[in-house]
Amino acid sequence: MTAIRQRVGGLARAVAPYVVVTAAGFALAYAVVFVLLPAGDATAAPRVPDLVGLPMDSARRLLERAGFAVKLQSPVPHATMPEGHVLAQAPAAGREEPVGAAVSLTISAGNRRALVPALLGLPEAEASRALERVGLSVGDVEERPSSLARGTVLDARPVPGAMVGVPGPVTLILSAGPSEVVVPDVLGQDLAAARAQLEQVGLVADSAGAEPLAGSVPGSVIAQAPVAGAMVPNGSKVRLTVSTP
Repeated sequence: MTAIRQRVGGLARAVAPYVVVTAAGFALAYAVVFVLLPAGDATAAPRVPDLVGLPMDSARRLLERAGFAVKLQSPVPHATMPEGHVLAQAPAAGREEPVGAAVSLTISAGNRRALVPALLGLPEAEASRALERVGLSVGDVEERPSSLARGTVLDARPVPGAMVGVPGPVTLILSAGPSEVVVPDVLGQDLAAARAQLEQVGLVADSAGAEPLAGSVPGSVIAQAPVAGAMVPNGSKVRLTVSTP
C-alpha cells in the first residue's frame, strides 16, 4: 500500500508542471481575447462599396449583400451619366459603417432635353423664371441699343424653340435702351426714387450737392440737369440737387 501511494505521489509530481503550463495558457488566451482586444475588433464593421456608375439594381444588391440599407434621393439630370445609374453616394466608398446603416444613392435622370421657351420681349426677370420652369438657367447676359425698354430680351442663344440638354445655360441679349433717351422729370422725388427712374431709362444719377429751398421736403430733388424732356445719349449722367432741412 505504501508503495502504491509513493507511485501515485510521484505521478502527480510529474504531471503537475504540465497542468500549470496548460492553466497559464488558458489564462493568457482569456486575457488576450477578452481584455487586451477591444470588443469591437471581434467583428469589424463592413466597408461601404464603390457604387458610382453602377445601375441602381446592381448597387442595391451590393449594399444589401454587405448588410446596408438603401436610401434613394430624387433623380438628377446629368449630361453624361446614363439614366438609372448611380451619380453619387453617401457615405463615400471605403467608409466603415455599422451593419444596417443607410447609404444614400442619387440616381441620374439622364440627359433630359427641353425646348428653349419664348423669351423675346420679356423683361429679364420674367425670362429667367421661364427658363427655370423647364430646367434651364440664364447664362451670359449681353446688351445692345434698342428702342425697347431697357432690360427687355431682344434675342437668346440657343434660340427659342431649340431643343437643348437640361440643365444648361441660355445667353440673353437685352435691350440697353435707345441710343438717345428723353430725360424724365424727377423733381420732387426723393433721391432713391429719382435714381431708380433714371436708371430705368438708361441714365445715371449724379449728385450736384444740396441746397436749402423754402417749402421743399428735405432730401427731395429740387433741381436736375439736363432738364426734363431733353434728348441725351443713353448712359448720360443727370446731375441732381437735393434740398437740405
